[in-house]
Amino acid sequence: MITDLRRVTDLKTMLDYFATNLDWNIDMDYIEDIDDLLFDYKPELFGLTDEYHAKIKSANQIRPLVEDQPWGIFSIEFDSNHFEVSALRKVLSGLIPKPQC
Repeated sequence: MITDLRRVTDLKTMLDYFATNLDWNIDMDYIEDIDDLLFDYKPELFGLTDEYHAKIKSANQIRPLVEDQPWGIFSIEFDSNHFEVSALRKVLSGLIPKPQC
């Protein structure tokens, strides 16, 4: 059971934190493989240029935890230990739905 946000190191501990501290209805005992809860995203889906595309090691979305969930949780792993603010901004802007013309 994770009660300190600073101890979250991966997706499984993040979900444990959400269940423990935010009362999300997630039963960690039934999660055998965290990959079963993920949709893989390809960086090109965010509309990134090659410069930013190369900085992303992996991108995932956690499958909806409840029916008709109106929001999503994304996990973006960058290729370096240095926090890439500009790359994160590009990814976040790629998640915003574009207006239909």
